Amino acid sequence: MTGTGSPRSFRRTMALGTGVVVLLLLGLLWVSARQPVRLAGVTPADGSAQDRAPAEVALTFSGDDFRPGTVYLQVNGPDGTSVTDGPPRLDGHRLVTPVRIDARGSYQVTYRLVLDGGREVSGTTAFGVGTAAAPGDRPATPADDDAPTHQHGVDGAWNLLLICVDALLLPGAALLLLRAPRLRRSPARTR
Repeated sequence: MTGTGSPRSFRRTMALGTGVVVLLLLGLLWVSARQPVRLAGVTPADGSAQDRAPAEVALTFSGDDFRPGTVYLQVNGPDGTSVTDGPPRLDGHRLVTPVRIDARGSYQVTYRLVLDGGREVSGTTAFGVGTAAAPGDRPATPADDDAPTHQHGVDGAWNLLLICVDALLLPGAALLLLRAPRLRRSPARTR
């Protein structure tokens, strides 16, 4: 019997529904596993005091989609003038610019990257030569205008596991309620 309400049809529908849910969850896992581009490190370090002036400033970025289309990196001295000594260059995930520093004081590094997808990553950091960078010269954290400040995505293996269990159980329960195989009753015996 292969009619509409047969057990074989029910199993086929359940298998197809389960396959679709699994494919959707794998797609969600792939999308949520990608890391956004963020500033991972600065040389010289943010807020550090250097005994000697560095020859270059380097910013290291992390993230899966690090393909900047436009880059901007400038280092300003204590009087606000630029000490950048040439255009910035990309070296893998590092953005490096040469600097010409002749005086002691606090130096502010300003960066801005426009990634291929149109997203921007920008911020400032500071270091000192002969003295620590003054706290008023820089914000406490790099600015990333397009980055969300609070996310409610999949936050770990347990949440993903619970979502998978829910995604499998809820459609299955609904199908059981709507298309449960009917039991046949045998005719009553007479004595």
